[in-house]
Formats: sequence, C-alpha cells, structure tokens
Amino acid sequence: MFFEPTTTFQVWWIKSIRVRPHASHRWNHCRQNVVCVVVLIWHSSQHRSLKRNVQSSFMADGPRWEGKATAKVLSLSAEAAWSFLEDFCNFHKWFPAIDTCRRIEGVDGRPGLVRYCAATLPPPSEGVVKWCHERLLAMDPIGRSLSYEVLENNIGIKRYTSTMRVTAINGGDGVSGCQIEWSFLGDPVEGLTREEWVAYLDSGLQGTVRNMEDQAHFTTL
Repeated sequence: MFFEPTTTFQVWWIKSIRVRPHASHRWNHCRQNVVCVVVLIWHSSQHRSLKRNVQSSFMADGPRWEGKATAKVLSLSAEAAWSFLEDFCNFHKWFPAIDTCRRIEGVDGRPGLVRYCAATLPPPSEGVVKWCHERLLAMDPIGRSLSYEVLENNIGIKRYTSTMRVTAINGGDGVSGCQIEWSFLGDPVEGLTREEWVAYLDSGLQGTVRNMEDQAHFTTL
C-alpha cells in the first residue's frame, strides 16, 4: 500500500544485474529487460512466494502490523449497514470509542476528504484529548467498501491504512444479514502490542454494530 510494487521489483532486479558505471550505454537495454522479467514474475503463480518476500524486504524498514476485526450484523441488510459506514464524517455516532468526528476538508464521499476524530480519556487521564486526522482514499458504494489513511495524530500512529468492507451473508442476498470487516496495514502503534490494537478494533467494531442495530430498531418504531 505504501510503495509501488513495480518500482520495488525494478530496483531489486537492477541491483542483481550489477550494471557497472562504464557500461552506461547498455543501461536502456538492461532496464527494458528488467521490466519484462518483472512482469513475467509478477504474473507467474510459481513465483508468488518470491514476489511476497522481495516486496516485504523493501517495504519493511521495521516491523509492520497487519490484521483485521470482523463482526456479523444479523438484523441489518448489507445495504443498511453500509449506509451507516459510508457517512465518513459521522463515525462518532456509531463507533463508541470517539466523541467527535467532523470534516476538515474535501467533499463528502470523495477521495481526499479529511475527517477529525477525537476522544476525551476517562480518569485517571481525565481531560486528555486523543485525536487524529484521517483521509479517505477510496469509496466504493457498489462493493460497499472504503479505505482511509491516518495523517497527523497524537495517539502514536505513524504510517497506517485501513479498509472497512460490508459483505452479505445467509445466501448472499444482502437482505438477511451481513458481515463487516475492518482490516489494517501499518507501523506499530506506540505503547501497544499488535494483539492489543486488534482487540481495540474488535471491541470498537462490536460496539459499532450494536449502535447501528439500536439506531435501525429505533427508526422502525
């Protein structure tokens, strides 16, 4: 997510060839060959493990976290659940761990939209506000998914991207229930283990589902 795969492989293969400075007149020919080899390897099933290993070695300038939390929503259709999540700048209405969520810049539903999320910590850290800016990277209403990245913050997050996706269950008709998946890829969060971070997301997602179901039930009364 953070680097272009093609660039990564070009650099790896160019280093492997070890073109000498005085052979610069052959550089263009070597580079074309390198790109061809990369394309073939990228699409070859027998070299997928090599692709992953090389990509990881160049992406990782330190340990990288990856994981997800999931929750089933049996009382809402996939479309109904998505209608809550696609409201990018009102996430505080459903996610129990934050108090505030508002638009900073951009157009609703469009990539580039930036939201401000914040929460006031309970005692003994009463009065301390934890906040972050998050930028929408992609919004897919048909596939019912959105991706965003964390920007400035005071909660110990560096590079971090996340995707929320809603899929139908119970026959796939989208009416009889759905599942929400919240996945992430990023640098370690300061002061937490990966397991603690996943537990935080999982707890927050379960609370989000309960709030969505309560709101849907209230609007049908």
